[in-house]
Amino acid sequence: MQEETNQTPANDGVIINEKAVQDVAIDGPTAGGTIPSSQVGNDLEMQMNDSKEQSVDHAAANDGELLVNFEGLDDPDDPHNWSPPKKWIIMLLVSLSGLVTLMSGSMIAPALSNIGQDLSLDDATAQLSLSIFVLSYAVGPMLLAPVTELYGRRPIWLFCGCLYVLWNTVCGLARNNATMIASRLLAGVGASAEFAVTVPILADTWRPEERGKGYALSSAIPLLGTAVGPIIGGVITQALGWRWLFWIVSIFACCITVAGFFFLPETYGPILLTRKAKILRKATGREYCTEFERSTKSLQAKLQLLKGGPRVLDRSYAYLKKKNRDVAAPEYRVPLMVPSWILLSVGLFWYGWAGETRAYWLVADVGVGIFSCGVILGVQSASAYVVDSYLQYTASAYAASQLLRSITAFAFPIFAPTMYQSLGYGWGNSLLAFLALAIGIPASLLL
Repeated sequence: MQEETNQTPANDGVIINEKAVQDVAIDGPTAGGTIPSSQVGNDLEMQMNDSKEQSVDHAAANDGELLVNFEGLDDPDDPHNWSPPKKWIIMLLVSLSGLVTLMSGSMIAPALSNIGQDLSLDDATAQLSLSIFVLSYAVGPMLLAPVTELYGRRPIWLFCGCLYVLWNTVCGLARNNATMIASRLLAGVGASAEFAVTVPILADTWRPEERGKGYALSSAIPLLGTAVGPIIGGVITQALGWRWLFWIVSIFACCITVAGFFFLPETYGPILLTRKAKILRKATGREYCTEFERSTKSLQAKLQLLKGGPRVLDRSYAYLKKKNRDVAAPEYRVPLMVPSWILLSVGLFWYGWAGETRAYWLVADVGVGIFSCGVILGVQSASAYVVDSYLQYTASAYAASQLLRSITAFAFPIFAPTMYQSLGYGWGNSLLAFLALAIGIPASLLL
């Protein structure tokens, strides 16, 4: 006859074998003939732990999945823990790519008359070849950003780099207006990876309290493109012709893209964990997975999201975090947005009225400098706010935040000449400054 075994559920739900407890009392006497209560307690605790482990394994077996994550805060595979030199190399690469993007948007401005003459275009049509490139800044990130969260940052950045080099080279071969417009649009889509990838890569590799340093590089270098683009464009057009303007920039972009194949690793954490889970599945035959794989990651689901000064930035964030008992919040990035709008507006007023009154050129440049400080501070603060608010969907959120800005940048060259002809430089810039204050200050306060 088989011996019966009584089982009683413990307080925490783990099944305890009562006969095993009895066996300890019967078979395990000490030299004094009694068993210390501590020994019984230890044996019970060991059995409960074994039962818990069996329960966990059983639940995992029923679920069929074992969750894979980074091994603690110091895991060297986590991009946040990569060495500073590696992070700076990555940021330098993507920042140089951003330089090409913004430089390409403005570099053909001095060459528009030459392009119009060679391709038999009127002024408005030639202007379209400049604006259409900026329009792609709005369209491209909306498509590319969700894809980076499905397949990773690296392949999208490399693909777009190759796309830009191809179609920017074709622009230099254009013999008619249709080829020029189509090539500029497709080259712009490739260049727009700057707005879909750069800030997400920064969020992938830098911790919140360190991101101000990353923003300094990722915003300063690309913004140089808007300044040096027309200068380079004018020099190359006069020396070699407007076609070489496209080809030289394509050569530079090609060098950056080739360097990316060697020095730009994948930085998106969920993709790295997915690769790790795949290796574990192949090595053990068990069903390892990640939260990234468990959740719904269809492109349609991703697109739903789209509907909806470095030291100063870091110090402000650290101060507010410390004031709130080391609890971080995205809203700590907002306070610096208010002075950015004020600086931007003051710069517009200064620059516009300096031009209106024909003041000494240095006076106008001071206004431009104030305006640029406001732009940089505002862009860094807004980008940091978006990153901290949507950590998992940084690329999609940042692309959505660029949509209206890119559409405005496309439309501005179309109506700006008429506006300045009607209002003059002073009142034209004043109108923009008033709009910046009316929109920017309330928006910052609402955040």
